[in-house]
Amino acid sequence: MILGHTLKNNVSFKMAGQSLLPYIRRVMIGMKLNNLFKSKIFGYITICAGIIGIGAQLVLILTFKDYLYGEGSSNPLELSGWNYLSFFTQITNIATAVWLLFFGVCRIAGAEAALRKITHPLLHGGITLSIFVVGFIYWGVLFWFIDLYPWNLWFGNLVDFWNHAFIPLSMTLFWIFYRDERKVDTKKIYLWLIYPIVYFVFSMVRGYFVNWYPYPFLDPNDEMLAGFGVNSYIIIAAAVVVLTGVFYGFGRLTMWIRNRRIKE
Repeated sequence: MILGHTLKNNVSFKMAGQSLLPYIRRVMIGMKLNNLFKSKIFGYITICAGIIGIGAQLVLILTFKDYLYGEGSSNPLELSGWNYLSFFTQITNIATAVWLLFFGVCRIAGAEAALRKITHPLLHGGITLSIFVVGFIYWGVLFWFIDLYPWNLWFGNLVDFWNHAFIPLSMTLFWIFYRDERKVDTKKIYLWLIYPIVYFVFSMVRGYFVNWYPYPFLDPNDEMLAGFGVNSYIIIAAAVVVLTGVFYGFGRLTMWIRNRRIKE
């Protein structure tokens, strides 16, 4: 009886230990990454990422101007970088790069007060949410319908990978493992929806005046929308509602991740 009881306790102890192992590993990984995030080395890394992010956009505009916007257009906007910079991806990546620059400078300078402002959950989470949606929409939807740059413009593919994969994944991991005792106020999720809604309005208004839209689902004159046999503006409105819902859903997930980690 005593032997059986002992074996039973040992088995229970091993099972409990095995169930705790994933949690312990997760905590240890989180602690190591958080130590990295708090180091000056990481500050230099984020500064480099910010410079690369902004520089890549500028190089792509200046180098591939004719390929991106076409030649011989009478509309000067089509030969400038404004069309390229009107994509949600580009605006969000530039905003992320600027955020990374500020984070890196504050981390290296030891400016803790400024660092707490730049990493405020609503700001940090909003940036993370937007860049995550960029990657999600690109790999989940757009990637299968677009053509890669030709081999002689290989740099464009590197920038696309940076914008749609590396930065979204890096920022998501940063948000998950960065230790911050401040919770995200779930009642303020509407603040994260302002940016995409303003962008949709901006794209429609600008598109009306320059006759150019960054995405087919925002272009009322697009042949694809006309093929549905429904007023194109109804389809555009539906697309905006769906995408806003995507932001809301992932926004709730973003808040849940931060608040759950604080409880651990």
